Amino acid sequence: MHYLLHLPERSWKAIKNGKKKVEGRVFRHTTLYHKMKAGDTIHFVNEDTGEKTITNVLYIHHYPDVLTMLETEGVENVRSGGETIEDGIKSYHSFTHYKENIPKYGIQRYWSKTNNRDIKLIIIFLED
Repeated sequence: MHYLLHLPERSWKAIKNGKKKVEGRVFRHTTLYHKMKAGDTIHFVNEDTGEKTITNVLYIHHYPDVLTMLETEGVENVRSGGETIEDGIKSYHSFTHYKENIPKYGIQRYWSKTNNRDIKLIIIFLED
């Protein structure tokens, strides 16, 4: 299956260049991200330019919370702004419904390959 994810310029470039290795998304009933599996592809679209980069999902892993994800994956791989773990947690918790829903649904991590480089990508599965 193919998935389409739109990203702002900074995040899109960081993923394309291999700097940002983890990307989070809110689970919505209007998307099928919760059905992603190894072998699927993700088309990341730059919201500003429309340019795309394609990743292949290689592996999926689940985390119970943001702290565990940031400690395991490294905040430098998750956040493109050079933040601390505490800053990363605050950032995720500032998004609508994330703070209350992450304990319910956790976080999925996807291992993907982009431009012949292995990268890890996560998708956060939360309800609206």
